Amino acid sequence: MKKILLGLGVVALLSTNVVQAQNEKGQLAISVGAGQSLLGSAYSGDTYFNTSVLPVINGMVDFAVSDVVSMGLGVSYQSITWDIVDYGYLNSSNVYVTETFSETIAKLNIGVRCNFHYARGIDNLDMYSGFRVGYTNWSFTTSTSDPDYIALEFTLPFALQLVPFGMRYYFTDMIGIHLETGIIGPYMIAGGLSFKM
Repeated sequence: MKKILLGLGVVALLSTNVVQAQNEKGQLAISVGAGQSLLGSAYSGDTYFNTSVLPVINGMVDFAVSDVVSMGLGVSYQSITWDIVDYGYLNSSNVYVTETFSETIAKLNIGVRCNFHYARGIDNLDMYSGFRVGYTNWSFTTSTSDPDYIALEFTLPFALQLVPFGMRYYFTDMIGIHLETGIIGPYMIAGGLSFKM
């Protein structure tokens, strides 16, 4: 990942195109992509469970209210499913039984974004930092024949995310790529395509 960031930085600094990517008042930026979350990282290397992790799917719309500030909306979705084979437990009759069960956690986050743009005068590159405040809807689905099984269900509906660094690099007047880091919130790192209007 460090090599990708370094490569994007070098390309941006050496670019001689006249495309201006800085945030400009009235500009609309639409971004779609995928990312990695802390929750997804916790389960992606699990060998005991048969785990399937869907990366965080993102969509963002940012409107420049000034040359240095943009406001917008972000939507993120992720699901994690794991199957446990030969799960053993004592049933209500104190008999040890085994079974296979499946559990899925899904989260949908909708939040308001505020970004502060800097690096004025660098062609093709829009860099920013900011935050996102929103609501996360969690859903839990468990398939088991154990009547005494208690599923782990935690919910933190209020979601705050700090964005220490984000960037968009435009190849044309309208099309580019984006990369964004996050602390807390729906993802730790995310990237994808951006469209400027």
